[in-house]
Amino acid sequence: MLRQRNPLIRKGGLAAMQARLFCFLLLVSVSVSAISTTDSQTIERYQRLAASGAPQLALEGLREGCPDLEFDPTGWANWQRAELRILAGQQRWQQLLEQIESYPEAAPAQFITELQKVRIEALIEINRFREARQLLVKQIWSERDQGASDSEQKLKMWRELVVKSYISEGLSDDAYIAMQYFRQDYGTEDESSTELLIQTLLASRFPKIAEGVIDKLPDSEKKRLFKQ
Repeated sequence: MLRQRNPLIRKGGLAAMQARLFCFLLLVSVSVSAISTTDSQTIERYQRLAASGAPQLALEGLREGCPDLEFDPTGWANWQRAELRILAGQQRWQQLLEQIESYPEAAPAQFITELQKVRIEALIEINRFREARQLLVKQIWSERDQGASDSEQKLKMWRELVVKSYISEGLSDDAYIAMQYFRQDYGTEDESSTELLIQTLLASRFPKIAEGVIDKLPDSEKKRLFKQ
């Protein structure tokens, strides 16, 4: 007795099935892309709302519309970033820190790593300098122990924050010493390092040297600095 062929693999059947599968996958990919675009547009709309003078309304909208962490961790992280940006823009540092502390351990690892810098900057803003530097020490040792490919860039970032914490606290001598070590290891060729050097020199009562550094900058960079 002949076995009946599966209709899906009759002549032309497999090709038709593949075509239908391709169309289905294309539809799914387009739908996911559309959702991502919609999310991005919605987040931007809330950020514009905050900038127009309604930050609390924007925050409430972000919290209500935030995707579920379990089902969309990447989307959840993007919405949380938007909320933190609004809080920082409003200089609501204590609330920002409380928000960070409330995040569950299941949050995406990359997002948690990003939060370390946000947390330290917030602590500096509210004059909790010692606590900020304690976290910086942990981050510096952690990067040195890991020895990852991007560790050197992160080390540079953490050490810049060390200098900034000293400047913010008014410890000009400590800021100057830390900056000297920083210059030995990284130089001051990029914009952020140059700006930090100028801030350190001004804080350390070396305005003439700071003027000399500024004079060597391109006109566009001078204008940017003077606008701040």
